[in-house]
Amino acid sequence: MTSYALLKIRLEAVRHNRCDGKGGLLPSHITYTVTAAGCYECTSRRIGGNGYPQIRHRGKGRNLHRVVYEMANGTLASSTVVRHICDNRRCIRLDHLAAGTMADNARDAVERNRIQHGARHYKALMDEDKVRELWQLHTQGWSQSRLARHFGVRPGCIQNIIDGKTWVRVERPLFA
Repeated sequence: MTSYALLKIRLEAVRHNRCDGKGGLLPSHITYTVTAAGCYECTSRRIGGNGYPQIRHRGKGRNLHRVVYEMANGTLASSTVVRHICDNRRCIRLDHLAAGTMADNARDAVERNRIQHGARHYKALMDEDKVRELWQLHTQGWSQSRLARHFGVRPGCIQNIIDGKTWVRVERPLFA
């Protein structure tokens, strides 16, 4: 029997008593659909602003995946996060969840290319072509203030590109 099946049995037993043994009420049902990737996407809980299914547990609003993980593995320290191995925030499948640190979670995001950068970032004022043009004009002697006016950005934006603090994924020309 899988650990998820055991958790399901445990959840059913807890539901009959309508409490978790520690005074916290559980919802009367948790339903999910199975995706092509094998994720168990929760369909019976509201999705919060953070993209995770929410549940009222022990008097607090909590992320359902964390409650599911803690019911199977015990309470976690508040500094510990429950990561989705599958990168699906709605997934509550136990073997798709893993405890870790915020650093682990950030490393996962970088490794799986979930961090928005470049023109895809919601605050991007430039794109790769404009950055290449900036390099070209900069090597022709344009000042940073002139470049800023030309591209409609603050001089600090130009400074950060030139200093290699932003747009580091755009290959810098050898002559710059």
